[in-house]
Amino acid sequence: MELDFDQEQQQIKDAARRFLERQCTPALVRRMREEGSPFPDDIWKQMAELGWLGLPFDERHGGSQCDWVSLAAVVEELGRACDPTPSSKASSPAAGFSRTRPARHSCSAGCHR
Repeated sequence: MELDFDQEQQQIKDAARRFLERQCTPALVRRMREEGSPFPDDIWKQMAELGWLGLPFDERHGGSQCDWVSLAAVVEELGRACDPTPSSKASSPAAGFSRTRPARHSCSAGCHR
């Protein structure tokens, strides 16, 4: 049983970490918590442009039909960064409703839209 990320999954994870380290700094997250600020629209829009919001969804619904491990890698990085956007609340729970079969192909095209 292979428990490590494959090359593509590791690239997705690394790209997510780099983006979040730049955009979701601890100072930003702390300020938002202290001020009760809404999530930053600009970060949400950038995540959408990267294709993250469509990762778990079937291609016929405009998603990337990413595999679950790649999705988990991105969600892990969102948690690591204390992501202030509703991304994990919005896409992960609903993912199961959009699929009738498991993904069997790469999601790299969808991850970099």
